[in-house]
Amino acid sequence: MSESLVIDDLYFILNRSNKRKTVGITIDRGGELIVNAPYDCPLEIIEQIALEKRFWIYTKLAEKELLSQNHSEKEFINGEGFYYLGRSYRLLLVSAKSPTPLRLYQGRFMLRSNEQSHAREHFIHWYTHILHLT
Repeated sequence: MSESLVIDDLYFILNRSNKRKTVGITIDRGGELIVNAPYDCPLEIIEQIALEKRFWIYTKLAEKELLSQNHSEKEFINGEGFYYLGRSYRLLLVSAKSPTPLRLYQGRFMLRSNEQSHAREHFIHWYTHILHLT
């Protein structure tokens, strides 16, 4: 049996079941809040539990929002940051005389300026090559 429950600005779908022994709160993939409760559990108890879990709910919803945000496309320009082993390294476009199209050197990713149009492929190759070495 499915009902709805509203607490402050939170909207819950309330599912009751005879098989359920405890009250549980779930945030599904779409961000819907679901409360599963025993059939005979009073609504006041369910509301109290949901109120006590508000901080946890808001935290999880914020995390879900951050994860679902579209990350901007890389432009491969001077100063742009790229992560490696938990640190951000800035990109520096260098002259075409560089021995390799892309390398990590002295705390910077160095990309030959004449390879800027193929930068994405060079980064993919660099990251995969480094992973195979470890």
